[in-house]
Amino acid sequence: MHRFLLFMTVLVCCGAYTSSYAIPRFALSKGEANCLSCHTNPTGGGIRTSGGEAFSKNVLAMWKRGGEFSGQISEGIRIGADIRTQFLSFSTTGPVGMPAEETRSMSTFHAMSSALMVDASLTNTLNAYVRWDPLANSNEVFGTLHLVHESGELWEAGSVVTHAYVKTGAFVPAFGIRFDDHTVYTRGGNRGVSGNDAAGLFWVEGYRDVGVELGATLFDHIGLQIAYLNGNEEFPNGDLAFLNDNKALSVRATGSAELIDDALSFEIGGSIYMHSEVVPGDTSAGIAARDLSLIGVHIGIRGGPVTLLAEYDIGENSYRTDGNYVDEANALTAEIAVRATQGLDIIGRFETYKDRTADLDGNIVDSRITIGAQWFPLRFLEIRPEFRIAKASTPGAERLKFDQTTYLIQTHLYF
Repeated sequence: MHRFLLFMTVLVCCGAYTSSYAIPRFALSKGEANCLSCHTNPTGGGIRTSGGEAFSKNVLAMWKRGGEFSGQISEGIRIGADIRTQFLSFSTTGPVGMPAEETRSMSTFHAMSSALMVDASLTNTLNAYVRWDPLANSNEVFGTLHLVHESGELWEAGSVVTHAYVKTGAFVPAFGIRFDDHTVYTRGGNRGVSGNDAAGLFWVEGYRDVGVELGATLFDHIGLQIAYLNGNEEFPNGDLAFLNDNKALSVRATGSAELIDDALSFEIGGSIYMHSEVVPGDTSAGIAARDLSLIGVHIGIRGGPVTLLAEYDIGENSYRTDGNYVDEANALTAEIAVRATQGLDIIGRFETYKDRTADLDGNIVDSRITIGAQWFPLRFLEIRPEFRIAKASTPGAERLKFDQTTYLIQTHLYF
């Protein structure tokens, strides 16, 4: 029975690799404050523009062969797809040092995502976007009105406000670095696959909220997004958040610049997410509902072939993906990428997560090191091998410790 539960947990974790996110270090390379060069969504991810297609064909691919291809199927209509599969093998040993210490292993193939996307440019400044992924249970539906735009249809872009938009519908709020791997601790974490409690924040695979977002780009290098949302931490893939009377506020601000053409660029930013009275109060026990808050800072630096991305988040009364709220939580993700050659990047990542709950003895503490690569042999094809070493401990009278090693290889077809 425990092997079946372990297997099901692995499948849940595998789904954490969602295709709705771009690779943030690519946006960093030009010091731009939005992602419109490659995506129709101002905050990145999802369907690609003609510029994104050209980047995939001419910059990413190791071998540039083949005829022309475009997702533009007619005037104003563009389609896209993200298809991901994965082979995963891991071994967990724990509780370390206890009489019942044992090693559990599992290997499995998994179809992670099969996203289909459609973007309709109804006018120069009005877009409708639909993304449907039945495998990852991830759907986004929103409309974007570009208030300030280079076309000048409503207001023409100037030297100060170079772009501004309003977005409404079901979408992923802008917060921190939108790593394309949702198992990093600053996003959705490990979902409990180590055999201990889940570790990570609540931005799980397929996360979406419902509300409205205002965004602007100033001087081409300062970005600001403010969203007023239902607050969907407990129901990240569903629609039950409409029952929430107390709304959430999400704010993200970034500053970026290219200091030396094609050689040195940086980004620095901060994010805030606040949702009032998210923990139901127990009036009989005199316990009142509490407010959730999450504050994050991030930085990105690119120097030649090397890119560094780092994010640190601190939360109070934060929701954890195993269904519990924790009094305090903090998460760190730091990633370095080195361009080895055209179409091949070597990736290294270090992560930590820690939380505290007053009624438990101790904290959950996790750390993880990842070594891998992103290989783009052909346009619209990515192959990603990774090796991970993780250590975790759980709260309680007898602190239990776990060690885990993971091997995985992921294939990604996209356009």
